[in-house]
Amino acid sequence: MRWEIKILEEQPRILIIAKDNLLFVNLLKKKLEDLGGKVFLSQSPNLLVKKFDYIFFINFSFYKEEELPKKNVFFIFFNQKPPKLTKDKKIVQLLGNKIDEKTIEQILWFFFSKTSQKFLLLNLPKIPKKKITLPKPWFPFSFSFSFLNKKNIFIIVLLFFFLFHFLFLPPLFLSGYFFYQTGNYLKKEEIKEAKNSFTAAKNYFFLAKKLYFLSRPVYLLFSIASLPDDLISIGEKLVVIGDNGFSAYDNGKNLLVFLFKKNKTEEEKKLFALKLKNLSSQLKTINENLSLLIQKLSQLNLLKEKKTVFSSFNQSLTKFIKFYPYLEKIIENKTNQKFLILFANNMELRPGGGFIGSLGILQIKDYTFEGIEIYDVYDIDGQLTIHVDPPEPIKKYLNLNHWFLRDSNFSPDFWENYQKAKFFLEKSVGWQDFSGGILLTTTAIQKILEAFPPIYLVDLKEKITKDNFYLKTQFYVEKNFFPGSIQKKSFLSSIVRGLILNIENASLKNLLLNLSQLFEEKQIVLAFEEEDYQKIIEELGWGGRLAKPVCFSSFNNCMVNFLFPYEANLGANKANFFINRHYSLKILIDSSGKITNYFTILFKNEAKDDIFPGSNYRNFFQLLLPKTVSIKEIKKDGVLVEDVSFEDKEEFKKIGIFLEIPQKKTVVLEIVYKNEKPITNNFAVLQLIIQKQIGALNSDITLKLSLPKNISIINQNFFPLVKNQEIIYNSYFLTDKIFFIQLKKAYD
Repeated sequence: MRWEIKILEEQPRILIIAKDNLLFVNLLKKKLEDLGGKVFLSQSPNLLVKKFDYIFFINFSFYKEEELPKKNVFFIFFNQKPPKLTKDKKIVQLLGNKIDEKTIEQILWFFFSKTSQKFLLLNLPKIPKKKITLPKPWFPFSFSFSFLNKKNIFIIVLLFFFLFHFLFLPPLFLSGYFFYQTGNYLKKEEIKEAKNSFTAAKNYFFLAKKLYFLSRPVYLLFSIASLPDDLISIGEKLVVIGDNGFSAYDNGKNLLVFLFKKNKTEEEKKLFALKLKNLSSQLKTINENLSLLIQKLSQLNLLKEKKTVFSSFNQSLTKFIKFYPYLEKIIENKTNQKFLILFANNMELRPGGGFIGSLGILQIKDYTFEGIEIYDVYDIDGQLTIHVDPPEPIKKYLNLNHWFLRDSNFSPDFWENYQKAKFFLEKSVGWQDFSGGILLTTTAIQKILEAFPPIYLVDLKEKITKDNFYLKTQFYVEKNFFPGSIQKKSFLSSIVRGLILNIENASLKNLLLNLSQLFEEKQIVLAFEEEDYQKIIEELGWGGRLAKPVCFSSFNNCMVNFLFPYEANLGANKANFFINRHYSLKILIDSSGKITNYFTILFKNEAKDDIFPGSNYRNFFQLLLPKTVSIKEIKKDGVLVEDVSFEDKEEFKKIGIFLEIPQKKTVVLEIVYKNEKPITNNFAVLQLIIQKQIGALNSDITLKLSLPKNISIINQNFFPLVKNQEIIYNSYFLTDKIFFIQLKKAYD
C-alpha cells in the first residue's frame, strides 16, 4: 500500500531541528521538498520557531513549550525513550536503523493525518555494521571501527600512553646485548666483529636515548627517573669508552709498528709525536669514564664480575697514564739512550729475581727503536780483571771466592742490584752512561711470547712459543754449555729478532695486559738514572724496591709488622721450576696486648728423579723482619734449627737459613717472633706489610688473627672469614700486600 500526502498551502515553511542522524534528515528534507515545502535545517531551536508552518524535532525535546506553535510541531526519537510532553504533540519513536523512503512516508502520514493517536512506535530492521575494506593495492587487509566505543578508546589511549613511555626499553636492551657481544669479541680479539657489534650497540643506544628523553618529564613527575637515568648514563660511558678504546687500539698498533721503523723523515716524526699526544688524551678519556662507570655499577649493584674486571683494568690504566708522560720523553729524546737489560732466570731463583745468564743493551733515540744487542754474561765476566769478594752464602754454599756479574743479583732491592751490575760492567768491559735498567725474568719472556704468533728460528728450524720456550732454552742454552760458546747468544738474539719482525702481528691487547700483570707481579722491574723517572716508578710499585717498615696510617697508635721472605737457589740448577710454596702467618694477641707471630713456609719439590731440569733444591732462605722484634724459635719439620745467621741492618733484622728440599719431598719451616710493643691504648692500628720477592712465582698465603675477648676489630681493608675471636684470610701472593687492622681494647 502506498501512502499519499498532500500539502494544501503553497510553499509552506518547514524547520527541521536535529544534531545528528544526517541520513534520516536528508531523506526527510528531500521528501518534504518533493511535496512542495521550503525546508530549513538547524542544530539549535534558537530561530523564531513561530514563523514556521511545520517544525520537526529529531532527538530534541528540551524546549519551552509556551514558545512553540500550538499545532504542527512533531517529535521524532531514534533509539531512545521519548520524554513526557504535552498530550497534543505527536511523537514517533524509531527502534532500529534501516531507514528508507517508505518509512519516511509512514511517519509523515502519521503527523499530517487527523488521527487522534499521539504516539507511533516503529520497529525498523537493524543494519549490520560493515567492515571498511581499503583498496588492496595499498592496504591488502580489512579494518573495522566497530570496537571504537568510549571504553575501548580509553583503553587504547591508556595503552598508547604506556607504550610511548616504555618505547625506549627495547632498543636499550638491544644496545646492552650488543655491548655485551662487543666485550666477548674483544676477549677473543676479533676486532672487526667487535667494531661491528659496537656500532650496532651505539645506534640502538642513541635511539633509546632519544625516545627516553621524550618521556622523561613523566618519569620525573612520578619520581621514577633515577633508574632509567642511570642506565642511560651507563650507556653514555660505554659509548665514550668504546669510541676512544677502538681509536686508541688502532693508534697504539700504528705507534708500536712505527717505533721500529728506521730513518724516519721529519714529517713522520711529527706525525708520531701527534699520535703519542692523541693516545694520551684517549687513554685519559677512557680512564675517566671507566671510573664513572664503575661507580654507577657499584650503586646499582650490577655486573659484579664485570665490575671486578673493570676495576682491575682501571687501576692498571691509571698507573700507565701516570708513567705515560715519562715514556713520551724517553721516546722523543733526541740523544741516544742506553738501557741495560738483565735476563734473570727465575727457575734458578736469586734474591733479585734470578741468575743472570744474559744481558742486553737497548738503544732508543728520536722516536726510533735503534736496536738491542744480546751478550752472554760469561763473555763479560771473563773480562773482569779485579777481585770482588762475594756475599758469604755464595762463598759458603757455591764454593766461589770471586764475585761476578752473573751472581750479582743478590739483594732483594733492584736498585742495589742495578748499581752493582753497572759496577761489574764498568770494571770488566768499560761500559757506562746507562739511562736505566730493566730486569726480565724467564716468566716475563714467556708471557710476552703469549701475545705473539709462534716465532720461527730459521737456523734451528724450531718454532718457539710460550709453552716450549723454557725447555727449548734449557736445551739450546744451558745443556752442554761451555764458556766461550756463542750458542746462548745466538738463540736469544734470534728470539728477540723474531719478536721485532712479528710486532705487527702481535696481539696488542694481550701484550699490554700481560705487561701490566708482569709489572704487578714483579717479573719485570725498572730503574732510571733520571731522578723524576725513578721516583714515579717507585710510586707505581714497578721499581722492585725494598719497602721500609714504617706506618702508612695517620693513626697515632700504629704498630708495624713487616715480612719479606726471599730465597737464593745455590744448587747451580733450575730446581725452582718444580718448587711450590705456601705461606701462613698467624698473629696471636693476648689479653695484655702482647703480639706473637707464627710464620710458616711449606716448600714442596715436585721434581722427579732423573727428569731434566729438576734436582734437589739447595735454598739459602732469608727473612727480613722489623729490627725491634725478638726471635723466639725457628723449626724445620718440627725440629729446632741451630745453624741460623742473624744480622741487624738499618731498620731490619735479617735471618738466614740454609735449607735443602730433596726431590718429591716437603719441608716446613716455622719462625716464631714477638713484637716488642704491645697494644696499650684503647684504639690501635696493626699494619702488616708482606713483600714479594722479584721473580718469585705466585703462591698461596693464609693470614690468621686470634684475639682475646677484651680486644675487638673495628675495621680492616680486606674481607676475612670471622669465627668467634679469630679471623682467617686466604689469598694469592701475587704482589706486595699491605693489611690494615683497626683494634679496640676494652679495660676491665
